[in-house]
Amino acid sequence: MATKTAICNLALRSLGCESISSLSESSKSAEVLNDIYDDTRKRVLAEYPWHFALKRAILTAGVTVPAFEWGKSFTMPTDMLLPFYEYNEEEYAIEGTTILSDAGTLNMVYISDVKDEKMFHPLFTKVFYLELAIEASYSLTQDKELLSALNRELKETRSEARSLTSQAISPRQFKIDSFTDVRL
Repeated sequence: MATKTAICNLALRSLGCESISSLSESSKSAEVLNDIYDDTRKRVLAEYPWHFALKRAILTAGVTVPAFEWGKSFTMPTDMLLPFYEYNEEEYAIEGTTILSDAGTLNMVYISDVKDEKMFHPLFTKVFYLELAIEASYSLTQDKELLSALNRELKETRSEARSLTSQAISPRQFKIDSFTDVRL
């Protein structure tokens, strides 16, 4: 079962470092990994629409009206890292924690900030611990050859993860309009 400490220990093992018993222990490894864990998790989640991290929400417009350009504003879900797509293909823009659109509602599919390690897909976990190892490598090992090897392994793992997870959903059908139907 994946836990924060277990994931960090996988990263440390990749670096050839000793395991930790807790992220709160007073060791350099624990301090470095504790400092980078949450930011790295969010970045890896946002890099790709991992299926376990996708959520849906129907957003209704708030009372605040944007100063110009857009007619309505929506509050982003608190766990939203990035939008994946809007189901009805409504146009929107994100400014801070607000989504701007002219639509009355937005049916948003988004990448959520999953904090529960038990929900992580095994391939995500591998990409994540490799990213942690790469981020921590200079502070813990200063080994450039190891860093290069980790980057190669990460590239292969990302490719495998994207290939396998892309098979878990049928392709989206896109609407054809006169613009996309034009032939030169």
